[in-house]
Amino acid sequence: MDGSHCKETTEDYFALDIREVKRHGLIDAEAMPEGISDVARIEWISSGFGSGEGYARRPWFLCPREDCGRRVAILYGRTEPDKHPG
Repeated sequence: MDGSHCKETTEDYFALDIREVKRHGLIDAEAMPEGISDVARIEWISSGFGSGEGYARRPWFLCPREDCGRRVAILYGRTEPDKHPG
C-alpha cells in the first residue's frame, strides 16, 4: 500500500489543548472567559476540591459542532476551527 488511502488520525490535524492554553496564561480562571473568538465556547467547571470559594475552576471547550456541545479538552482541525475528526 502506498499510503495514499490511509485513514486520517488526530496526528494529521492541528490540536488546540485547553489545558496548555491555561497553563501558558492565555486564559485566566479569575476572568473566566466564555470563549475564544472564532474557535469555541469555554465552560468553567468546579473541580470539587477545596472548600467554599477555594474550589478550583477548570476550563473545557464546548464542541463547536452543531447539536453537540460536549465538553472536550482538545479541539482538532486543519483550517476551519469548527471541524474535528470523528
